[in-house]
Amino acid sequence: CEGHEDIGGAEVRCVDGEAHGTLDFYGALEHSCNIVFAELAVELGPEKMTAAAEKMGINLSYEIDDVSTAKGHYDVSKATTNELAWSGVGQYNDEVNPMQMAILCGAIANGGNSVNPTYIKSGTGDLLKMIGLNDTKSRELLKSSTASTLSQSMPSYTFGSLSVRAKTGTAEVGDEKSPNAWMVGFSTDEDCPLAFACVVEDAGFGSQYARPVAETAMQSAAQALRGY
Repeated sequence: CEGHEDIGGAEVRCVDGEAHGTLDFYGALEHSCNIVFAELAVELGPEKMTAAAEKMGINLSYEIDDVSTAKGHYDVSKATTNELAWSGVGQYNDEVNPMQMAILCGAIANGGNSVNPTYIKSGTGDLLKMIGLNDTKSRELLKSSTASTLSQSMPSYTFGSLSVRAKTGTAEVGDEKSPNAWMVGFSTDEDCPLAFACVVEDAGFGSQYARPVAETAMQSAAQALRGY
């Protein structure tokens, strides 16, 4: 990766045009290399990319208690090669919401099967049941082998006493606004099986602005869970 590349007759750039050199898939995730993600999207093609997005529930709305989440959006049926490349980065017309990403991260941690969460409406009762750990509703979002590969590929973090696999993101929103800062992931501690998605709007880099928020929230959730 030299920081920029012509794909489909137009440029794809890494953030700030940073050159990452030669990377494998693991390195691409660690460095958030747009070029690798773009090349993979083009190599896979629109049919496989669409099939994967559909299986992972990107275009679904989830029922969380009595609330329906907004649908995500992945549609490259009319995309040029360059637009398909950018869709692999998370741009073009891609749309997701935090709840979808938290559910997807939970599926990655759970061998590919999602667990439908529930909202905590009070501070009493069985916390494990309240947060959905005993929920029998599930949907296969990924093959178990794919979930395992992604789980091992995601960068490792330490949130206090909590071990976490996570991915930061910097989502451009246009209109001269600062990007939305993202961090999504899950704990690998067996006594705290927690998945999360954190978004700080109009902030900047995910590693700089979303990570500290996610870390604070996850530590508080782990403390509450371990106290039961």
